[in-house]
Amino acid sequence: MKTTLLSCICLLASVTLTLGQQTTDSTTISASQMQVTTLAADYVSVNNEPFFPGGITALQGYLKQEALYPHQARMAQIEGTVWVQFRVQPTGYLTDLKVVKSAGLLLNRAALQAVVNMPPWFPAHRHGEAVARTVTMPITFQMH
Repeated sequence: MKTTLLSCICLLASVTLTLGQQTTDSTTISASQMQVTTLAADYVSVNNEPFFPGGITALQGYLKQEALYPHQARMAQIEGTVWVQFRVQPTGYLTDLKVVKSAGLLLNRAALQAVVNMPPWFPAHRHGEAVARTVTMPITFQMH
């Protein structure tokens, strides 16, 4: 049976970190680049950028368990990467979700749904106080 490859990204402000692939059972999950988007409101230095609880490994596990790949997309053999942007609020909740680079309606919906269902993130902090930051994250759907 066809399996999915979900790519998510490691969160760093100005450094790109590429992680290798991790294989578990019949699903392969790889991590590539996650970026914190600096918007006009974000032009303040922070002590840490926002991150998924448990880090990149936990994010990979979350995406693996979500069974994101829509059945219709799998049947039509549709693949692609959806770039989703969201704002991590000081409370850790995600707001202002939007697709910034599309891979088609089915995959866009699946990627947005995965982000909507995420638990609260650990927010960015500046001088010990939680602050909002914008994150752009690619989610790749690939059959193999």
